[in-house]
Amino acid sequence: MKLVLYYLIVALIAGLDQIIKAIIIKQVELFDKIPVIPGIFDITHIRNDGAAYNMFSQVPMLLIVMPALVMLAGLIYIGYTHKDKNQLLMIAVSMVIGGGLGNLIDRVLKGYVVDFFDIHIIPVFNVADIFICTGCGLLFIYLIFIDGKQHGKS
Repeated sequence: MKLVLYYLIVALIAGLDQIIKAIIIKQVELFDKIPVIPGIFDITHIRNDGAAYNMFSQVPMLLIVMPALVMLAGLIYIGYTHKDKNQLLMIAVSMVIGGGLGNLIDRVLKGYVVDFFDIHIIPVFNVADIFICTGCGLLFIYLIFIDGKQHGKS
C-alpha cells in the first residue's frame, strides 16, 4: 500500500470519531442514557477526564504529551518503514494512531474525552477506543502469527 493510504486511515478514523462525538454531544444530554438493548447496552453521554478506568485524571498534561509523542513516533515509523513492512502491521499501527488522535483532539480542545457506548460490564467507551483496541488486536495477531513465524525460520 502507498504511504498516503496509511495516513488516510489515520485521518478517517479520527474524523469519524469526531463526527460521531459531535452528534452525541448535540443529541444526548450529559449523563443521559438511551437504552439500545435494555439492561445490556445503552448510549450514555459522559466525560472522561482520565485514561481507561479514569486513571491519571489528576495529571491531564501526561494524557496529552505521552500519547502525542507515541503517535508522532508511530507516524514516523509508518513513513520510514511502510515499504518494508507487512500491510497488516501498518494498518494496525494506523488504527491505533487514528483512534489515539480522535481522543487526543478531545483532550486538547475540551479537556476530557467524550464516551458514549455503555455495555454495562465494561467502562463506557467511544469509536476511537474501538479502533485503538482493534489495532492492538491486529498488532498482537501480527506479532504472534506473522512476525513470530518469520523469526522462527531464522
